Amino acid sequence: MALEIQVGATLEDIASALSSLGESCSLGDTRLDASFDSSGCQFSVRCLEQPEGIVAEGCSMSWMVGLRGAFHCRGGNLSESWVDIKSFLHELSLKIECGFVLSFQYESIYAIRDFDGLSFNRSMID
Repeated sequence: MALEIQVGATLEDIASALSSLGESCSLGDTRLDASFDSSGCQFSVRCLEQPEGIVAEGCSMSWMVGLRGAFHCRGGNLSESWVDIKSFLHELSLKIECGFVLSFQYESIYAIRDFDGLSFNRSMID
């Protein structure tokens, strides 16, 4: 799962959202790495050297991306991983004003945070 976050959000914002959920992370100057305790889902996010456009197909938002991340979930833990990802995105939406979009391989949009708030368009599990 790919996460694209609007320019203005920081790695410290990501770390704060994770901390609020009781998750730990490794925070560097340009990258943050975390592993969710309950699901084992791995999460990494990095600062882009230059802002880029949104890659997720079908996304109508036009802001520039400043942080790009990825969630790596084990096939046997998709349900648990989805719970962790949704909890994290909810917490992140409370911590930042910036938009973000969660997609699968930049093709299918699962969640969007825009001026109307956070909405989930799809689920990893059905």
